[in-house]
Order: sequence, then C-alpha cells, then structure tokens
Amino acid sequence: MLKGALLEAAGQVFATLLLADKSGVALDPSEGSDRFPALNDFEPSSPDQASKALGTALFVPSTSNDQRLESTHRSVAEYLAADWLGKQIDSRELPLQRVLNLMLGFDGKAVAGLRGLYGWLALKSLKAQHELIKNDPLASR
Repeated sequence: MLKGALLEAAGQVFATLLLADKSGVALDPSEGSDRFPALNDFEPSSPDQASKALGTALFVPSTSNDQRLESTHRSVAEYLAADWLGKQIDSRELPLQRVLNLMLGFDGKAVAGLRGLYGWLALKSLKAQHELIKNDPLASR
C-alpha cells in the first residue's frame, strides 16, 4: 500500500506531465527528450519522494525505452494529479486561475486532453468546485 507522501509526490509528477502534455519521465537525464523530461526538470517539491514514487506500480516502462516511465493508466494519473492540484488550490499555494490558464481553451472549456483531469479536479477541490462546474459542466460529470 502506498503512503501519503508517495501519493502526493506521484500526484505532483502526474499533474506536471498532464498539464505540460508530456508522455512520461526519463530515469536517466541522458535518455530525456521533449516528450520524456528527466525528473529533475520537474523540480518536484520532494525529490526523494518523487524518485521513490517512480519506483512504484504507478509507473511502467515505456514500450519504446525501458529508461523512460509512463503512468500505469491515464485515469489513475488524472485522479492523483487532481488530488494534488486540489490540495494546492484549497491551501492557497496555487492560484486556481493559474491552473485554469493551463487547462482551458479559447472558448473557456477544458481542452480535450485535460477533460478527465478537469472533471476530477471539480471533485477534489472544494474552493474551485463551483467555478469549474459553472465553466464546463460536461467535463465535471
């Protein structure tokens, strides 16, 4: 069973991956690419915990290179990312508007690739819930 600190670290990594539209994390910086940045490029708040999280079943080797990791499942990544983002928003460490600037298109709706994250965030952040549902009720179902 994963502990809270590992889940928090994984949530931060997943949030970064999803919001930056990256595929995964390179274990070795020399194996990094535009789609697979190295973990230190993410500047995690707890590098040790983030590194440990990469060694859990939440991440699996990429089919293209075993030195690159991807999420086990996109829905798991979206859920943990939303949990981490929701806590950051609710504790006022991260402004909601900053997150929305990354998630919304020109029409004010969640971009297609982030609809799952958007929907989970509407559940996980009490402070953002009303605005998220008002902006895009279909993504919040």
